[in-house]
Amino acid sequence: MRRFVNRYIANCSVCIRAKSSRQESQGHLKPLEIPNMPWTSISMDFIVGLPQSGECNTIWVVVDRLTKVAHFIPCKDSIASKDLAFMFIRHIFRLHGLPKDIVIDRGSLFTSNFWKSLLSLLKIKPNMSTAFHTQTDGQTERTSSILEQYLRVYLNYQQDDWVSLLPLAEFSYNMLCSGKVKEITKINQRILFETELYLRQS
Repeated sequence: MRRFVNRYIANCSVCIRAKSSRQESQGHLKPLEIPNMPWTSISMDFIVGLPQSGECNTIWVVVDRLTKVAHFIPCKDSIASKDLAFMFIRHIFRLHGLPKDIVIDRGSLFTSNFWKSLLSLLKIKPNMSTAFHTQTDGQTERTSSILEQYLRVYLNYQQDDWVSLLPLAEFSYNMLCSGKVKEITKINQRILFETELYLRQS
């Protein structure tokens, strides 16, 4: 009976989404490379256990690792991988395209199901062009902490209106990153100009 329960929990998509992976990393830990373009490398995690707000009780936090710009997306803790992939297209892909690598503090089963669903919706053949790093990401945790502080200040007494506050929280948080974004934009423009100049001279 215990073996059956353990096997069921290990393959439960809701459990995988709600709990951080406790498995030790294989090999030596290596710092992730700093991306050279915005939204080519992202990190994401879930803030769970929130009071019910409408139909939602979870916040999906997606952060660009270069500019630190973030999106805060309300959802359910029981959301299926396919529905999450659809939300990714609606909130992230339509604005930023497909990232080259994703840092996510979740199990490999959840990551695999999410990625397969995403590629299926985009009608893209599976390949290994996008790398996944299933490890704790301090950047997303810090972003989540800032978001939670913001919500604690502005929540109503029942704490059930946080979904309506997320757009304001996202705008406020990203305004803090605006200086960084402008700096990165200038760097990217220079890179594109130098590349075009090189091609003309070739």
